[in-house]
Amino acid sequence: VVYYNRIGKIISLTTIKQLLITGLIIQMIVIYGQTLHLWESKSSYFSVTGCCENPNVAAMYIALVIPFIVNEIYNKRHISVFSGLLTFSLIALYLLNCRTAWLALVIPLFIFVIKPLFNLLNSKGLQKVLIASCSISFLLFIGFLYHYKQDSADGRTLIWELSIKEII
Repeated sequence: VVYYNRIGKIISLTTIKQLLITGLIIQMIVIYGQTLHLWESKSSYFSVTGCCENPNVAAMYIALVIPFIVNEIYNKRHISVFSGLLTFSLIALYLLNCRTAWLALVIPLFIFVIKPLFNLLNSKGLQKVLIASCSISFLLFIGFLYHYKQDSADGRTLIWELSIKEII
């Protein structure tokens, strides 16, 4: 797989992965630096934001790169390096306190893990049990995310309710 930039030069998928991981490392250095109070956040509302003013931007970037890291571990490339990178990425994601990023991370990883299991099961009954188990697990995860920052979720629900009433 190759990608073309504006000038028409070929950029390999490996180069793209390297750039993404380099950006991830920079984000993590900033996140850990802000956590250890080595430098201040750009936001007056959030103490840890990564390179941007809003922690959601850094969290979404981390959620974008983690599936590439998991794929490298799955393909047995530099397992100890990528396992360490995965661990520090998950901790950084936790420090950013962003529910949306966790959701964005769980869905592709969920598919990455479940799809091979689904293909291994020959029985339609076992496939249905797997789908049901996964659906229940996903709903429990959504419930956890709701209660994790319930005030924020309730505020957004109120905004949606008021918006719908204004439209109707």
